[in-house]
Amino acid sequence: QTILDTTGQVPFWVANLASGAAGGVLVLAFPPFGLWWLAPIAVAGFLAALDLGTRTGRSMRRGALLGAVFGLVFFGLLTPWLRVIGPDAWVLVVVLSASFTALFGAGSSLLIRLPGWTFWVACWWVAPPVALAAPGWVGRCNARGLGVGRGALMSCLHVGWVSVGRA
Repeated sequence: QTILDTTGQVPFWVANLASGAAGGVLVLAFPPFGLWWLAPIAVAGFLAALDLGTRTGRSMRRGALLGAVFGLVFFGLLTPWLRVIGPDAWVLVVVLSASFTALFGAGSSLLIRLPGWTFWVACWWVAPPVALAAPGWVGRCNARGLGVGRGALMSCLHVGWVSVGRA
């Protein structure tokens, strides 16, 4: 028995499962677990799921869905303490945060088509925090946002380029 479909491709549900699993693994890189070395493994798993899940269709919708699954699992498991404020606040933060990973997945589904796609996807990964760190943004709004999960989003605003492990 194989997980490949009749065309020899990985079914989209397998890519969704892998994307969610990568989000779950990424949670382990943050406190209270602190297994920081799992962060690059989780991100690599997510990118592999994006590559496999968009290989046949290469649609932005598929990429966005894979990114949303990754984000919903990651932020859902990372922020359960927000339920103290209320379950509606927790759901709102999880959905809004997952929308950024969905946007990342949608854009990555286009970039994966390019030669040297790993470089372009890496640029796309760090583009939002770098743009927020631009001199004009920092003075006008709270560009730092919610510090939870900032290592996964590679915020360069707090402690350098990477903030994993002891975030």
